[in-house]
Amino acid sequence: MSFYGYILVVFAALITALSNILMRMGVLREGGLSFSGDAFFELWRLCQQPLFVIGVVLYGLAALVWVRVISTEDLATGYVLLVSIAFIAVTIGAHFIFREPMTVQKLIGMAVIVTGIIIVGRS
Repeated sequence: MSFYGYILVVFAALITALSNILMRMGVLREGGLSFSGDAFFELWRLCQQPLFVIGVVLYGLAALVWVRVISTEDLATGYVLLVSIAFIAVTIGAHFIFREPMTVQKLIGMAVIVTGIIIVGRS
């Protein structure tokens, strides 16, 4: 994988993580999404929430960057890096923004993932 490919994968992963955090913030501000009533109304309500909309737009941007990556780089390496980095970024973001617990198991899991990123990145 090229240096530029690594940069794009990291960018796509961080944008993906940020988009997921923003979408969750928007969903929570609107009281959740249950599909128990009028699904169209619930989706319309979410589309009025700026944080949710920004999250969706950023998710689309991340998808475009990812398409650029898979058009020029090794899919297997890029995908492992994308998912791993996004997982770590979301876990850390959720801890600080939503006060989700950071357990020993999560810390160990992230350490294993970082080790995997290093191994895959060097291959």
